[in-house]
Amino acid sequence: SSGVTIFVGRGGEDNDRTTFGHAKPYELWFHTAQCPGSHVVMKFPDKNFVPSKQEITEAAAVAAFHSKAKNAKAVPVIYTERRFVRKPRGAKPGLVTVEREKMVMVVPREGKG
Repeated sequence: SSGVTIFVGRGGEDNDRTTFGHAKPYELWFHTAQCPGSHVVMKFPDKNFVPSKQEITEAAAVAAFHSKAKNAKAVPVIYTERRFVRKPRGAKPGLVTVEREKMVMVVPREGKG
């Protein structure tokens, strides 16, 4: 709602492109906790941007909507800076490891735009 741009991956290879091709290391990365879904990246207008709690919640809700948990009433979504998302050697498309994540509970919602 604030005009911050988010990217949503569609499938394993697109998730990899979204995470490692489009996201800068300081931007936020979102994914449902313990559930298959899209990688979601919040693009920052500049390196010093600090997203509001509402912007984080809205991006997490989009990640929940683009997951197998889209019909749940509340979905746990993890997020972290992209620099803490890594691709294990030889891992299949879309599979990553995550460090220093935080979690937020959200109601799945489709993004606007």
